[in-house]
Amino acid sequence: MNSPEAGPQPVPAEPPPERPPRTLLRVPILDLAILFAIASSYVALLTYLGILRFDDFFTTNWDLGINQQMLWTAGHGRLLYETGDAEFFNVRSFLEVHSTFIAFLVVPLYALAPVPSTLFVLQGSVFVGSAFPLYLIARRAVRSRLLAFVVIGLYLLNFGVLAGLLYDFHWEAFVPLEFLTFFYLILTRRFWWSLLPLVAGICTLEVFPFLAGGVAVFVLYEEWEKAGFRWRPLFRSRDGRLAISLLAGMGVVYILLRLIQYVAIPYLVGSSGVASAVGQGIGSPFSFGASAFTLQHSADYWLLFIVSLAFLPVLAPKHLILTIPWFVFSVFLTPSFSSYFGNQYSLLAVATLSVAAVYGAGRIERYSPGSWLTGVGVGILLLAGAAGVVAADTASTHLLSVRLSVGLVALLIVPAIALGALLYLDERRVPAPYPGPFRRLMNRRVGRRAQRSVVVVALACFVGVNLLLSPLNVTNFQATPFPGYWFQYDQNPASSEMPWLTSFIPTDSVVLASDYLFPFVANNPNAWALPWYSFGPGEPPLYFPFSGSNLPPYVLIDTSDWGNLPASIGDQLFNVTTYGLVAYVYSTTFPGTLYLFELGFHGPTQARYLEKPSMDQYYSPASLATGSSGVYAANPFSRFGTVIDSTPATNPSYAQTCVWFGPYETILPGTYTLTASLQASLFPGGRAEIPILTMDAGPEYLPQLFNVTLFSSDFLPYGWTELTWQLTVHEPYPLMEFRGYLTYINGSPNGYLTLNYLELSAPS
Repeated sequence: MNSPEAGPQPVPAEPPPERPPRTLLRVPILDLAILFAIASSYVALLTYLGILRFDDFFTTNWDLGINQQMLWTAGHGRLLYETGDAEFFNVRSFLEVHSTFIAFLVVPLYALAPVPSTLFVLQGSVFVGSAFPLYLIARRAVRSRLLAFVVIGLYLLNFGVLAGLLYDFHWEAFVPLEFLTFFYLILTRRFWWSLLPLVAGICTLEVFPFLAGGVAVFVLYEEWEKAGFRWRPLFRSRDGRLAISLLAGMGVVYILLRLIQYVAIPYLVGSSGVASAVGQGIGSPFSFGASAFTLQHSADYWLLFIVSLAFLPVLAPKHLILTIPWFVFSVFLTPSFSSYFGNQYSLLAVATLSVAAVYGAGRIERYSPGSWLTGVGVGILLLAGAAGVVAADTASTHLLSVRLSVGLVALLIVPAIALGALLYLDERRVPAPYPGPFRRLMNRRVGRRAQRSVVVVALACFVGVNLLLSPLNVTNFQATPFPGYWFQYDQNPASSEMPWLTSFIPTDSVVLASDYLFPFVANNPNAWALPWYSFGPGEPPLYFPFSGSNLPPYVLIDTSDWGNLPASIGDQLFNVTTYGLVAYVYSTTFPGTLYLFELGFHGPTQARYLEKPSMDQYYSPASLATGSSGVYAANPFSRFGTVIDSTPATNPSYAQTCVWFGPYETILPGTYTLTASLQASLFPGGRAEIPILTMDAGPEYLPQLFNVTLFSSDFLPYGWTELTWQLTVHEPYPLMEFRGYLTYINGSPNGYLTLNYLELSAPS
């Protein structure tokens, strides 16, 4: 204690206050700069990859072409008309399929630059825009800027997101921005402002009222929790009443959207497609469509998304309420939406899970400094991260069936649930179920920065896992049936020839195009696309406008899609009295040679060659396929070390059974020499006057080029017999197939044969 004589003591100077960071719109400028850098890089990457897919012919009518065509027609006086849905459902506007009224805002943009890259830039920009409201949500849940940005990176680089965005162009990419912005504004009680993203979402997809309803249920739960889980105070709360009103309002909005979709729009466009299905359309989302098989797939689907987000959503179970509407819809009502990866619906799943992921990261951070959960939480994250990296390759090989092994599921999900339970117990101040010494060990303080670094590194491991599972990993090419995984890092030179090939089609002429080629002619209201599947006679889409009596004036087709042509059209293409070949681009890479036919055309054919045809082509057994009576066998005396041997067919109910077929290549016009190197002999009891083998050649969907019948007398008694024939090809035939058939007598083969090779000489 100071004495009076000592006089007044100097007061220590207070430290100067810390200078607050510079902000813009209440967000640190540095953070905004980081967000814009991430956004611009993300858009540039996705645009580049989208253009690469387009140049590789991996984009299709469903769904890039549909969106191109409807935006083009809307800019030319029609109500979002597109032919893709017209041939299936007899609709005259895309608004009869989805409530994408927001598309009218995109029409002027597409009119300025009517090319696919415009849509790729738009899709990437709108989706990456959802990172901004997610960042604002993260600021409320996470203290560490670094941790917040790592979680945002986990969201943007999620394998489901990348696969969804690489699948052409979809309006589902708009929903994450609208949903997260709506949730943030509700969270911050900016109710009037929240109407903007709410209306935008409603005008994007008819599913948005359900997602908004999930936000309403979340608000109700929070109010119910504040009221001590009593009901009466819930109805007296202003926020509770607003949430109830929002929930009821979304039900009314959904019904109105369906009435507009099935009544008003068909009336405006004069459509008779689905207008009579109002009741079915309104109730269709409420029909149970799950089965034991789909439930297993859906469980794996959602589990892998939880794993891809580093289990963080599990640590914030309350915020999983936001996911419930889409979870129920995709699992129980329309399970096809949660059967495979690589489609646009994964964008909705990841967006609804992202809020729980952010709050899960916040809970880990909240308990990290000095908490007894530090070692457990970080240890589990590291274990899960290591297991995820090890399992990435295994998971990618199982993406086709969306299956994970039971052991992997147990290894990854059980620790995450355990961590969630421990966090819950600690929050409720329940004593930890550990003995004293272990509890003291867990309570040992570790530096805050070191702990955060460990967590960030663990989460970064999951970013790597997502990249391994994504289409950016070239080993995942076509890992699922959906085109989100149809991506390769190369550029098909045939795409640069498409402007030349399509220049022969007059503006707005009626043209039937391959699914892969349709995006190149989508800015044509009279362009129609072949379905993406093969169909037999009488089985085209219900409202397919073309037939043998109504042939399309122009047909733009590639080799890979030839089998999807109706036989009534395909049989006429090389009939010179019906169609003429205007031009073609010869290529042996996917999708093969590109053809343009014109009805009644008799002029000279134009051609461009992307590669020089082989002068002498050998077809080894490995380049051919075996039929029901063929099998590969090693033979050291053959030209290629492998032969195709004939065997009795497993079901010899036919007069002939196939031994080999293939190789499905384009054969250019000219005269060829076909040589077959064979061995053949009669079976015991076989008859010399009965053929052993029948051979023919010709594309499967075109007339045969030759047909020969071979007897035992045509073959040498030992060694290889080389037989030759002349083939004259008048047009560049696609999918050329050479076939050999074994002849049967009363259920038994008449002889035995071995194919050494086939040789097709250069044109003379």
